[in-house]
Amino acid sequence: MRECWLHTSKVLVASAYAAYMAKRGEDFGVLIGGDIAVDIKKVKARKDAIVKQSNDGVTGWMKVMDNLTVFEGHGRLESANSVSVNGQILKADKIILKVG
Repeated sequence: MRECWLHTSKVLVASAYAAYMAKRGEDFGVLIGGDIAVDIKKVKARKDAIVKQSNDGVTGWMKVMDNLTVFEGHGRLESANSVSVNGQILKADKIILKVG
């Protein structure tokens, strides 16, 4: 399943902003000894955890909704009222796609 782009970009921007502000600390009277470095593995792990929490929450909420059936797998829109999920064609008046 692909990650939600919105969460991914916000988390990465927040990490970049934190590094930027740390480098500008002296402008605000904050003294930091030594170089400022970014641990990209920790940034990615934080991003992955935030995206997973969001995805799990939305998926869990959808699975307990009345009159809603959740199909998990690879999907493809076939028309305005049909989607193919793992090769099975599903038709409905309303289709909700959760891509992240």
